Amino acid sequence: MYVRCICSQCQTRFRVDAKYAGRRAKCPQCQAIVTVPAVPVAPTLDSGSAMAPHVSPPAEVSGVSPPSLDIVTDDRSPSARVRRRSMSPWAIVIIGSLGLLTVVAGGVVWLALSYLNAPGTLVLDLPDESAANLKVEIDGAAQGLPESRPAVFRLSAGPHELLVRRRGYPPFRKSIVIGTRTRLDVVTTWEMSEILGAVGADIVPRGYEGWLQSVERSVEQAQVSGKHVLVAFVGSDWHRESQELRRRVLASPEFAATLGERYVTA
Repeated sequence: MYVRCICSQCQTRFRVDAKYAGRRAKCPQCQAIVTVPAVPVAPTLDSGSAMAPHVSPPAEVSGVSPPSLDIVTDDRSPSARVRRRSMSPWAIVIIGSLGLLTVVAGGVVWLALSYLNAPGTLVLDLPDESAANLKVEIDGAAQGLPESRPAVFRLSAGPHELLVRRRGYPPFRKSIVIGTRTRLDVVTTWEMSEILGAVGADIVPRGYEGWLQSVERSVEQAQVSGKHVLVAFVGSDWHRESQELRRRVLASPEFAATLGERYVTA
């Protein structure tokens, strides 16, 4: 036999076994505590009394199974249960402090990594020549050459391999280490290629066209033409003054024509 119960919170109707009459049960819909009513006593009817009209039972919630009365009997009110489950203010403070410390620690780590990985500067002293005669590679990657000298490159901190190629000279190679937020100055040094020297004096560095690169040949030509020999001890890339002399004076067609009247240039 079952007893019909009505939840006072959500008005859900459900059935409970009559043996739990007078006890407490949970509503299967909202979990509110409901007191199971007592089993109604059937009235004794006289033979002459009229039969009570048939009343349809109230509609029951479909698909809702009776509550499990083995875990029923929580005598506390909903407000008491909520108060017990609320978090302590100290726990909220501790959790908030831990979250703030995590954010601060993450920011410190990010700043430290940013500082350690900050790039450095490489200042490369190159000859005053056009980019067509110079090629710069760093870690195997070709670099664009600026017009100004010295050339400045921003590189990540750590070791790098530097390679500079110049027409007519052996490559310049150097292993460098760039520090964080520091500057490294590198001066390139050049020696005439052995291959170029073995070919002979017919190959002349750029800007010295007309110069024989040989005193012996100049003396021979001077004796034949009745001229004197002019020997200039100057290099194509010794220093900035030599480069200026070559560009402004020695490479000038007017200067070459004036010398050619009386001298054989060695």
